Amino acid sequence: MKFNKFIAAILLFICLLAIYGCGGGSGGSSTAQGGGQLESITISSNALSRTMRVNVYLPEGYTDGAGYPVLYIIHGMGADPDSWMPDLGMNLTANILINEGKIEPLIIVAPQMDNSYGLGKYEEYLCVDLIQFIDSHYKTNPSREKRFIGGLSMGGFIALRSAFLHVDLFSKVGGHSAALFGYPGITKDEDNPIFIAKSKDLTSLKVYLDCGSSDPLYKPTAELFNLLQSNGVESENHLYSGGHTGLYWMAHMSEYLEFYAGI
Repeated sequence: MKFNKFIAAILLFICLLAIYGCGGGSGGSSTAQGGGQLESITISSNALSRTMRVNVYLPEGYTDGAGYPVLYIIHGMGADPDSWMPDLGMNLTANILINEGKIEPLIIVAPQMDNSYGLGKYEEYLCVDLIQFIDSHYKTNPSREKRFIGGLSMGGFIALRSAFLHVDLFSKVGGHSAALFGYPGITKDEDNPIFIAKSKDLTSLKVYLDCGSSDPLYKPTAELFNLLQSNGVESENHLYSGGHTGLYWMAHMSEYLEFYAGI
C-alpha cells in the first residue's frame, strides 16, 4: 500500500469515529459530511418472505435531480449493510469525489445479504425485489447502463455472480478481494463466477478486480481476469499492497467509486 493512501485511510477512519462513534452504524437516516444523506431502511422481500435492512446513500442536491445512477454494494461474510456505509466510509468518499467533480452524483445501495453468497432465494431478492423497490421509491435511472454492482470478499462473489448471470441488469461490476473459492457447504463449483465466465457472453460488461498482494484470494482473482481477457471482456485487475482488511478497502475506495461513476 502506498504511504499516502495508508495515511488517507487512517484519517478517514478517524473521521468516521468522530462522526458515527465507535459503535458504527446508524439507527435511522442521518446527514453525512458534505451534505449527502445516509438512510437506513427496511424493505419487504417477497422472495425471502421477510423484511431486510438496507442502507441508502443519497447525494447532496438529490431532491433537485432525477435519473441518478445506482451502485449496489455488497458486504462480506459475517457483516451487514453498515460494512460499506458508514463503517468503511464509502458515503464520505462519495461526497468528496462528487464535490471535486471526479464522479457523477449517484445513489448507493448497501443491502443486507446475510451469509448467503447470493444463492437461492437471495438471488431473486437482490435482482428482483431490491432493484424494483429502489427504482420505484427513488429517483433512479433504471437502465442497465446506469446500474452497477460490486462487493468485497463474499460480496465480491455475489456481485460478480449476479452480474454474470444477469447482464441485462448491470453494466459494471466490481470484485474487491472477491471470495472466488466459494465456501464449503454453501457454494457449489457451478456457482463460482469463474465457472460461469467460461460459458457466458460477458462482453457487454465492464469488470474491475482487485486484491491485496498478501491476500491468498489474489490467485483466483488473477485466474478470473485472465479468463475474461481471453474472452474479450473489458476488464482490469489491480494487485495492491495489503491484505484482506478494512484498511485495504478504505485505501482504495476512491478507485472503486471512480470505476463505477467516474466522469
